[in-house]
Amino acid sequence: MNTTASVVVGTDAQGWQEARQWAGAFLAGYGSAQTRRSYRRDLDCWFAFCAAHQLHPFRDLRRTHLEVYLRSLEAQPSPPSAGTLYRRISTLSSWFRWLEDEDVIVGNPAARVRRPHRYPRPQPWLNRNELTDLLAAGEDEGGDAYALVCLLGLNGLRVSEACNATVTDLAGSRYQPTLRILGKGDKPAEVVLNPRTQQAVDQAVDGRSAGPLLRNQWRRRMQPHNAAALLRRLSSSAGVTVRVTPHALRRSYITIGLLQGVPLRDMQRAARHTKADTTVGYDQSERSFHKDPTFVLMAATAR
Repeated sequence: MNTTASVVVGTDAQGWQEARQWAGAFLAGYGSAQTRRSYRRDLDCWFAFCAAHQLHPFRDLRRTHLEVYLRSLEAQPSPPSAGTLYRRISTLSSWFRWLEDEDVIVGNPAARVRRPHRYPRPQPWLNRNELTDLLAAGEDEGGDAYALVCLLGLNGLRVSEACNATVTDLAGSRYQPTLRILGKGDKPAEVVLNPRTQQAVDQAVDGRSAGPLLRNQWRRRMQPHNAAALLRRLSSSAGVTVRVTPHALRRSYITIGLLQGVPLRDMQRAARHTKADTTVGYDQSERSFHKDPTFVLMAATAR
């Protein structure tokens, strides 16, 4: 298995072959191709550092080696973000812990490495009024555009889930229609469609019995980049100044839902997050003025 693209310089070839094999075995344990690619990039970076400093990737390592590795990344002309640095070390820690479980090494040299502080950055999202305007613009255009905005903004689907859906994935009954999707990590799920989304989906289907649920302007399956371009055009026509992306709509779905009083546990289930912390990470309500105490004080002191 080709696990790393590192160039080995001045190190034991047999030892590096062993390291590549153990890295490949570690990556093979992840079912998601996206996770494997992400972890492979992190391991590539570490293998390159070890080759440059004549270190074995997992033998005879100390915490100091990992901390020097972090400092070298920070000293690059274009250093990675704090989140990327955090992930680099987390990947190595996972690999070392896995090697420890396999009795290949004793102890995890990355276990107590000081991780970079990650401060959440504001992410684009639409407030209730902006989402209403975007939905109206989608409704005016109708068809696939309307269905896309409803599925992403009112049902919180990921853009890949919406684009990969087919007409035959529509399920449920006429009283409670649903849509079967394949979610992140290839997890199947059945999403409830509200009446407005169902109406929009019916327009997009237009009597078809098979084929992709959403189609682009060439009547082929809509791709994520088609969806992104469509949202940019709709946001422009709706006068929405926020940078509207497919994931911004999912973020808006969670934030507006929580602001409207949906319990966190219910929102977590609807967003299909394994952990509630992930759902909280999508919540942008700290940037909303709706919860500011000034409104409570105004009502309390009104004559």
